[in-house]
Amino acid sequence: MAAYRDHEVLACGPWSQGLVVPLTLHLLEGLDLAAATEADRLHAIAEALKLAFADREGFLGDPEHVDVPVEGLLSPAYARERRTLIDRRVAAPSLPPPGDPWPHSGRSGAAGYRPEPTPGEGGPDTTFVAAMDAAGNAFAATPSDPALLGPVVPGLGATVSTRGSMLWLEADHPSVVAPGKRPRLTCNPGLLRSDGRAVLAYGCPGADAQCQAMVQVVVQLLDRGVGVQEAIEAPRIVTTSVPNSIFPHAWRPGGLAIESRVSEETRADLRSRGHRLEPLPAFAPQAAGVSAVRRRPNGVLEAGADPRREGSALGR
Repeated sequence: MAAYRDHEVLACGPWSQGLVVPLTLHLLEGLDLAAATEADRLHAIAEALKLAFADREGFLGDPEHVDVPVEGLLSPAYARERRTLIDRRVAAPSLPPPGDPWPHSGRSGAAGYRPEPTPGEGGPDTTFVAAMDAAGNAFAATPSDPALLGPVVPGLGATVSTRGSMLWLEADHPSVVAPGKRPRLTCNPGLLRSDGRAVLAYGCPGADAQCQAMVQVVVQLLDRGVGVQEAIEAPRIVTTSVPNSIFPHAWRPGGLAIESRVSEETRADLRSRGHRLEPLPAFAPQAAGVSAVRRRPNGVLEAGADPRREGSALGR
């Protein structure tokens, strides 16, 4: 759990990539995104995501097999330390090195893993559902075990999970394959809470774009003050300067996929800062498909669904 703009950010544990959301929001907490230009805001988000993903690759893995410094990673002091690495005018050309969260955990530990760039493509992703009721109960889940590329067991008709493709073969990686070890999943539903009550249940399909889309929706809601549907539909970016969780863990250092609805002025500004822009359609499925339901201060429930993917928002 972390804090952002007077809200508690609840995320999944290090057996998933869920910590990327609070890690990124912690970095953005010290920046004035409400008054920022579109280019400044998107640049800050992209650079904060790179730092958070660097720590994902450095430290996150099945906590039953890996000593994960969660307390240090989520420390506000650690966020202040890492935030100084964000250059407001120049994009990091690749995935930054992981940080050193161990002192903020009050103990020592292994240095974080830093991956080398790998060519190739990823694979298919997942589904999401969120719900909230008048009593204040909130639910968010990412039920998924894709079998599009998995084998069928002869005589049973059952498929074998392909989640094992999210394990690594590099010995020093925290999610390296090992007996009985769970892969570090991309699935990571989330909640925001205020004054002890859930105010947002949100998440999405989208593999490594999940956390990126979730962060951008939270920024739209809490920094720009827009409604849920507008926050979901806002033009989106996806950094490709991070290894894909699916084997062969391909990535493109310095790449920033960007939807065509972002103005040419903003895109030119981002190019001038060193981002290697990769064009996306106006509403790109590659930018994930967020669904969310929010409780307004007056108790009214507000929901939204992403036109980038199949989905809907329902109420009664």
